[in-house]
Amino acid sequence: MEVIVDNRSYLVDRFRLSCPDLDDDWFTINYPATGFEGLGLVSEVTALELNPGTQGQILLKFHPPGDTLAGSYSPTIRLYSENSPDLVLLDLVYIQIPTNYHLDIELNTILGQVSRSLGKYELSLVNRGNIVRELILNLKSRDEEELYTYKFDQTEVRLLPNRGAVTSLTVKPRPWWRRPWFGAGLVVNFQTDIKDQQNLPLPNTLPQGTLVWKPRPWWQFILLILAILGLLGGLGFIIWRILNPDPLRLENFSANDSQITEGDEVALKWDIHHYKQLQKLVLTAKGSQPVEPITYEFNNGIPETLGKGSANEIPPCQVQEKEELICSNVKTGVKTKGNYTFELQAFYKNGIQLFSRTNQVANQTTQVEIVEKQLPKLLIFKLINHSI
Repeated sequence: MEVIVDNRSYLVDRFRLSCPDLDDDWFTINYPATGFEGLGLVSEVTALELNPGTQGQILLKFHPPGDTLAGSYSPTIRLYSENSPDLVLLDLVYIQIPTNYHLDIELNTILGQVSRSLGKYELSLVNRGNIVRELILNLKSRDEEELYTYKFDQTEVRLLPNRGAVTSLTVKPRPWWRRPWFGAGLVVNFQTDIKDQQNLPLPNTLPQGTLVWKPRPWWQFILLILAILGLLGGLGFIIWRILNPDPLRLENFSANDSQITEGDEVALKWDIHHYKQLQKLVLTAKGSQPVEPITYEFNNGIPETLGKGSANEIPPCQVQEKEELICSNVKTGVKTKGNYTFELQAFYKNGIQLFSRTNQVANQTTQVEIVEKQLPKLLIFKLINHSI
């Protein structure tokens, strides 16, 4: 800017310019040389000297600092007269600093190929503009699937003009089962996703990054093969056990007493392991007295004749752990003297033991003797005292 000064007085005067509203680094004032400085001498001209009735010019240069915010400024300039110091000569200058949105963003890779560690990066942000930037940092995938999680050291950054910031970024590939077994590894592509809280313009192109998830070591492949073989073997064993459960076992079939007296009733006992495979039990007897076979049906659970006792009596059969049916004191109705052979047959349900003979039978026998009941006999009859 050129400031034109007229000396309208009748005296030689010196004029000096100032800008009180601005710091000294905002402007420079150049006064014209008078020609009386002397040859070979370096001297600074600090004022404009004018003779009466003459005119002079002062050059005012504005050079705002680099961190000056964009906007409108209206500083005041004042001219001082050495002869008339109380004279107030003021004027306004209007300066418009246009907005500069320049923002430098750079993504530096520190660790870009990982096996068990996290990928490490640094995001560098420099505000080359003249406005305050408030930024929110994110990542977005450049692949169809987002195969990672990430974490910024700080997700919100505030930058003054000509200021910068560096934030750390860690990227973790996921999920664990997507890690490759062979090849050059799984490549995860991403790019920075930055938003301005005031919706100010951002660079059209944002930095992109790549993370390589290295394939698994060879020993893990061997473990996988062993695990698959173990799984297949376990499934095969489970299927085999389902189709071939532990066989039904009939044990300890016997009478409570192998010899009883006529009139007493024969009572039997037995143990059955895995009784839930039972379809029915058939009890038969061969001996002096004809006895009808007794059938106990298990299709609907333990029959009442075995599972429930009469009043104040313990049931003949009780279930113990591991599907064991313990039966004792099971009445048969046989009381007549003679020798008897009792046979207990256990029949499987249909579909049990598919790889064996269907409806196979487990049986056991026991023998009981019923002896004749002895009639009372008079063995001794005599007089104890002869004199009474």
